[in-house]
Amino acid sequence: MTILNKSKPRHVAAGKPRKPTVLARIIAMIVAVLLGASPATALAAMNGYDVSNWQCGIDNAAVPGDFVVVGTTWGTGGVSNSCLVNGVNTDANRQLQTAMGAGKRTGVSSLRHGRQSRG
Repeated sequence: MTILNKSKPRHVAAGKPRKPTVLARIIAMIVAVLLGASPATALAAMNGYDVSNWQCGIDNAAVPGDFVVVGTTWGTGGVSNSCLVNGVNTDANRQLQTAMGAGKRTGVSSLRHGRQSRG
């Protein structure tokens, strides 16, 4: 690749930097005001909640919220309840499906507890 124009622009070579025009200054001021006035968190204003094996059978369509985070695992299997088998939330798929069916955004989480080895 060859660069055809290796010289400086005429206004720089002449030692006369360009001054911004009045229109450019007005546009820059308008953009600055608009950016300063717009809320930074407008897109992040969502309400949601998390569910896990402890909310077994929850009807996500009936609970108000924009999003649901479903806990898929809990620990290493040391705790059991009606929806937790070997640390896995057996109701997670249903919880996700009811949330998506209600038009809510979804996410998943996984919680793991470490066990200290004893020698």
